[in-house]
Amino acid sequence: MKYNLITVYTSESARWRGKPLYSAVCDYIVSLNIAARCIVTTGIAGCYESGVIASSGIEVLSQNLPCKIEIILPDRQTDFVLSTLCQMVKDGLVAVSD
Repeated sequence: MKYNLITVYTSESARWRGKPLYSAVCDYIVSLNIAARCIVTTGIAGCYESGVIASSGIEVLSQNLPCKIEIILPDRQTDFVLSTLCQMVKDGLVAVSD
């Protein structure tokens, strides 16, 4: 079976309908009841397109650390999942790879 990897680059403060985006994405993937796995990781430092730097070493900037959501799923279901996922991600980037 061929799989694709969807990667969402966002931040801890990103929201979908008032809920943290990372949590909403996990809930969405679970609700599909498909052969997919999802993992969320939070970075210790990073920067955003705006030039803002986030670092866990600086207390003021550590409130919005970078967040990466990875979803691995069967190729045939990727387009369907992406259609909703792209609506959910208003603050971040979505990438797909084989």
